[in-house]
Amino acid sequence: MGLDRVPVKKSDVRLNQLKQGTVLFNPRTEEVHLLNPAALLVWECCTGVYTMNDIARMIGAVYGIDDLSSEVQAIIEQFSVKFMLEIVYRQ
Repeated sequence: MGLDRVPVKKSDVRLNQLKQGTVLFNPRTEEVHLLNPAALLVWECCTGVYTMNDIARMIGAVYGIDDLSSEVQAIIEQFSVKFMLEIVYRQ
């Protein structure tokens, strides 16, 4: 299911805290994306160290849910589609 893939944040995407909540700003597209708490946790884990499977386990532990792999994969793929991160394969 692609969980061996490792998401890596783009270095120019900025995380900002506003009154409305936490947002990501992508300077390439000039888009702002409001993050819910789960998406923020996923974003913070996209360091290039953890696989999607690792991230799903960590987020699941926070929420006390055993399998969040499809939800985490969907969030990461949305970040990728919005050009905020790239996904590399672990060797």
